Amino acid sequence: RVWKAREGLWRAAKDVELELHMRYSIAIWTRDDAWWFARLVSPRALLQNYGHANETVWSKDCKTWTGINDKTVLLGRDAAEVMFSAYSSYWRSWPAFRSINAEVYLKQLAMSKKLTLQPLPFALIPTSDAMIYGNNQVCIIKKYWCPHASEWNHKLCEDTFRKPAKTR
Repeated sequence: RVWKAREGLWRAAKDVELELHMRYSIAIWTRDDAWWFARLVSPRALLQNYGHANETVWSKDCKTWTGINDKTVLLGRDAAEVMFSAYSSYWRSWPAFRSINAEVYLKQLAMSKKLTLQPLPFALIPTSDAMIYGNNQVCIIKKYWCPHASEWNHKLCEDTFRKPAKTR
């Protein structure tokens, strides 16, 4: 469902390009449960520092599940055209990609179109899956947490909602 929604939003973005007589240089997708710890890397820096930025897929360098960490992804314009069409690509009969999960499928899709895959450290894409609970408190979902050296003051959801041990 998320791929279908992204594809529809991408079509709308391309309609805006036509209406405004301009072309986006970079696009982003992120999950609705992403918690931002800091500012995202400057898109301008990505465009200037990577030779084939137009065909590049930038994602976090952790929790890839042998594919692309698809939680928050930045895409050069041509890469966006490919990756935002993952839904349609999946339902086409050819080429059929063998994959065990969404992350692997996205990697195979990108590689089939000769896109550049560029993992970035957490500091440049500082997001993690989280939940808001109680009185606007935040906990981080441990399974998707990419450890990093900076200090932070958030709890892990698994610790927050752990049932207390029974006493005898």
